[in-house]
Amino acid sequence: MSSSTGLGVGFLLSRSWAIYRAHLGMILLVAGGVVLVVDVILAAGLGQLTAGYNLSSSSGGQAVSIAGSAFVTTPLITAMLARAVLDVAAGDEPSARRSVRCGLDLFAPLLIVMVLWAAAVFAGLLALFVPGIYIAVSWYFGAQAVVIDDRRGLAALARSGELVRGRWWRAAATGVVLQVAVLIPGSLVSVVFDEAARSADSMAILVLGGIVAQTFALPFVAIGATLFYLDLRS
Repeated sequence: MSSSTGLGVGFLLSRSWAIYRAHLGMILLVAGGVVLVVDVILAAGLGQLTAGYNLSSSSGGQAVSIAGSAFVTTPLITAMLARAVLDVAAGDEPSARRSVRCGLDLFAPLLIVMVLWAAAVFAGLLALFVPGIYIAVSWYFGAQAVVIDDRRGLAALARSGELVRGRWWRAAATGVVLQVAVLIPGSLVSVVFDEAARSADSMAILVLGGIVAQTFALPFVAIGATLFYLDLRS
């Protein structure tokens, strides 16, 4: 499909859901493994696995949790599922082993790209706010550029910007739709586990809720973003 028309948001959601549903077991295995390892390590370091329910005490570790998700969990899952989407697009059966190997092999360049992206967005937000929003969308597909186009560092961000140029509003709208698509079910999961954690006086249950929510939500966004990136390349 030509880049002048592009995938409609509805079709993108439908295609993302089709891939997600068709390979759900493999996707949850890959994403769940990443989320479980990262979140358990962070929770253990913050003392949450043995603590009683206390949201105020967990707020101090919020920055650590956000950083763990932004710089480790999300880029790893994005890279792993970008590999899976490429397999599906080629008519092959996606492999959990191949996807995990791809993510782990590319973790160092992915981390560099995510740090550069976050630094640029932060600087843009501090400057005039609007440049930060523009950069966040333009360079959002840096991880896909690492996996699919074999770019590294600033070259990966430049590749994302090149593809988004002239399609910024479409890219922003698509990103919002993908996030909203997982926001409601993710919020419901969080509410259920929050009530359970409160009743049991256990932060460990709250941590488990976060693991479940991320395991189901992050892959869908990664698949949708990768399909969108492939459409921009076409």
